[in-house]
Parts: sequence; structure tokens; C-alpha cells
Amino acid sequence: MKKFETKKLHYGRFLYKVVVRSPLASVFRTEMQRNGKLSYARSQIDSYKLSAKLGLPLKKTTWRSELHLDSNDITDADKICRLLLHSKEYLVRCEYNTLIIYSNNKKLLTTISKFAIAEEFWEPDTASIKYLQSNANIILSDKKTNFPIKLTFWTETGKALNGHMVTKQY
Repeated sequence: MKKFETKKLHYGRFLYKVVVRSPLASVFRTEMQRNGKLSYARSQIDSYKLSAKLGLPLKKTTWRSELHLDSNDITDADKICRLLLHSKEYLVRCEYNTLIIYSNNKKLLTTISKFAIAEEFWEPDTASIKYLQSNANIILSDKKTNFPIKLTFWTETGKALNGHMVTKQY
């Protein structure tokens, strides 16, 4: 597992981030859950566990292909789901077979990284934790920048900056 130092709060809230490789990452997708209860993830993991108990082949169908699962994949997803259900504040992001979990609970993420296939673990320097928590929109840098401040006006790229609008709204 690679360890990295973060210089900012993830999503403006979270100090820590773990990146886990799992073929069942997609069951944790946020839009499939109800009220943050991981109900979809729980039902999918339970159906895989039932298939394993009955001796049926463990496979996940995605689009036009089938992925054969290992019982360890199901066990790891079940453990992650149980840990997240007992946690208060976290954010899950899925990218194909990658599950990215953000939290301020370092113990939760280190526990997950011990049994799951963790690829990356991000944490800030211990000396800068309080500073990051009190300044959510700060990015720490060791290098001198060309400008004392960085402004971001749009999340979309390719829009022209209208000076009149900047002076009027800001």
C-alpha cells in the first residue's frame, strides 16, 4: 500500500482517504443507497453470501461480461459494509473496481486497509491537522507560489472570465 500526505481537506471536510480495490465496489455507489443506510450494498452482499452458502457459482454481471468472484471478495465487502454502517461520517466514491472512502476517523480507514486490498492511504501531516480543520479551503504548499492567492470562479472549464461580473459579485 502506498502512503501519501494530503495537503488539503478532501471535499472540504475529510482528513483521511483510503483507496481499496474490490470487484464489488459498485454495490457501494451512493445513488443506489437509501438514507445513507447502505441498504443496496447490504442486499447485494447478502445475495452473494447466500449463493456461496448454497454452492452456486459466484459471479457478478456487468454490462455484457461476467466477473467470477472469490469468497474473500465477498467477505471483504461485508466487513467494509459493517464498519461503514457503524460509522457516523464518511463519504464513499466508486470508480469501476475502486472504492474510495473518505473520513475523519483514521482508525476506521486503517482497519479497512488492514484486511482489504488497499492501494493508497492519504493523511495529512500531524502538525497541520488542526490548521486544515479550521481552514477548509486551504491547500498547503511547501513551494513558493507565483501568486499569493488562487481564485476559482467556475467548476466548468472553457468559460471566459467576465471582469464586470467579478467586480459586481465579489
